[in-house]
Order: sequence, then C-alpha cells, then structure tokens
Amino acid sequence: RFDLKPVRGKIRYVFKESLPIAVSRLFTQAYLYVDVFILKLLTNDFEVGLFQASQRIVIRLLILPMSFGMSMMPLFSKMAGEPGGGGLKEAYDKLFKLVLLAGMLLTFIGFVLAGDIVRYLYGEPFLKATPSLKLLFFAVPLLFLNYLSQIVNIACGRQVNVMAAEGAGLIANAALDVALIPRYGYMGASWATLLGCMTLFCANFFLMPKYIFSLKMASSAIKCAAAFLAAFATRWYFPQWNTAFAIPGGMLAAAAVLLLTGFFSSEEIRTLKRALGFKSAFSGA
Repeated sequence: RFDLKPVRGKIRYVFKESLPIAVSRLFTQAYLYVDVFILKLLTNDFEVGLFQASQRIVIRLLILPMSFGMSMMPLFSKMAGEPGGGGLKEAYDKLFKLVLLAGMLLTFIGFVLAGDIVRYLYGEPFLKATPSLKLLFFAVPLLFLNYLSQIVNIACGRQVNVMAAEGAGLIANAALDVALIPRYGYMGASWATLLGCMTLFCANFFLMPKYIFSLKMASSAIKCAAAFLAAFATRWYFPQWNTAFAIPGGMLAAAAVLLLTGFFSSEEIRTLKRALGFKSAFSGA
C-alpha cells in the first residue's frame, strides 16, 4: 500500500506554488476570448468574424515568446536563487531590449503587410479586418514583453503577482469591451484588446522584484519607440512605395535612429558583428 504521509507536505507545497499559475492561465484564456463573447452579445456574426480574423493572426505569434520564455525559465530560476539575483537583472536588461526590438520589428512589418496578409488568408470579403489587424499588431511588443515579465516573476517565486496581473488585464479588457463595442463594433474590441495589453504589461512589469528595475529599460524603450516612429514616418511620407521598398526603407530609418541614439552598446555591436560573420576589421583582427 502506497503511503503518502512522507510526501504530503511536499504535495501541499507544490499545489500551493502551482495553483496561482493555473489560475493565471485560466485568466489568460478568458482574456483571449472575452472580446469575442461580448461581441457576440452586443453585435452580429459579421463583426465577430472580422475581429477573429485579425485576432487569430496575432495570437499565433505568441508561440515565439512562449517558446523562448520556457527555454529561459531554468536559467532565470537558477539566477533568482543565487545571492543578489545572480545576474538576473543584467540578463533581463538585455532580453528586454532584444524582445522589445523583435516585437517592434514584427509590428512594423505586420502593419505594412496587413492588407496583403488578410487578403491571402481570408480573401477579399474580409478586407475590412485590415484596420483591426494593423491596430492589434501594436499589441505584439506588449504581449512579448509581458510574457518575459511573467517568466521572471515566476522564477522569483511571485506567481501570485502573475495571477493578479492577469486578472487586472482581464477586468480592464472586459470593461473596455463593454464601453467601446456598442459604439465601435469590432474596432472597439480591437482597441479594448490593445489597452488591455497595456494594463497587463504594466501590472506584470511593476509587480516584479524592485532590484530588477533599471533606468536602462526606460531609456531602451524610448529609443526603440523613436526608431520605429522614424520607420512609420517613412511609410507616411512615401505612401506610394510598395512593400518591396516600404519595409526595407522603414527598417533602415529605424536602424539609423537606433545607432545614433546608442541603443546598442559597443559590446552588443561587437557580438552582433560576430553573429553576422563580419571580420573584426575595426578591432585590428
């Protein structure tokens, strides 16, 4: 007969630690589908279809931060368990920049290609979903950074904070849906999703351990935002450019601003050169 008494305390501990994560995942699922539920209640199937067409594209992109985050979880947990955080702050600083840059890059490319993506995936009848998709692409950096912040909170044993943040995001999204959908339909749901993502990210970010915060992150966010404002400016000033010119042109403008504002440290630039296979002519090699 199997006796659970020796491990009963461990089972209680595991249950206590994992329950907030399970509840937060339920909140996440509710967050993803509350817009559709309220749209069905307050509008018609056509509005629901337009919103889901754009939302599903953005949701598929979450596989990127989820895969990356799960691979980093053991390292983050190890760092968090060491005295002084074991370099977790420095690791988060660097990953914050990387994830923010990747998210903004996807936002710009997705914004430019939104009409073509909708036409290719759903056909001409769904082209009205293009404005919704363009708007939801602005939620991508927030969703990416939010997942990174969640992983850090869990690694630091702050699962309850993750649950609270997910709950706050869900409540904000649902409240905004009720306020915006009756007047603006599927675009109201899109705005509610974007603003809910902002609430979710801010809650997860500010509930992290205080020692992880750094002015470098605020500086990086401002520089990255300025860079991609330059990218979007090229799209606005040259609307006649097709995608073959618009995307490279915008990316070059963003890269110029990133370099001019010092977004990348000299160490990061050297690492990038090595990763791209450049010979280190600048260092005399």
